[in-house]
Amino acid sequence: MTLNYTTKWTVAGSGNVPAFNYYHNAYVPTIGTLTSTTDIQTSGAYTISVASISGADSVVFVLAGPDASIQKVKAGNTTSCTFTAAEVATLGKGRQCWFNSSCSIQHLCK
Repeated sequence: MTLNYTTKWTVAGSGNVPAFNYYHNAYVPTIGTLTSTTDIQTSGAYTISVASISGADSVVFVLAGPDASIQKVKAGNTTSCTFTAAEVATLGKGRQCWFNSSCSIQHLCK
């Protein structure tokens, strides 16, 4: 699913600035299916992977738990992100989440 929208700016103008309209076409990036395992072990590294990403200028990968959260920002075409064992261990055990611009998926951290 691709979401597109247009924003219209209307400038009335004043003095030497003429009146004008500006149309800005924008879109919401899309993300493919989650391909990484849903079994997150706090004793090891974890890699979030998705099948595809399009139309993004950057991707934010987040793992969050009861004790901490970790955020990594990657280039807009990045389809995976690894969190080291040391990073995952700081999260604590409980519900883990990863987020990006178009979805949120929750997993139980063991």
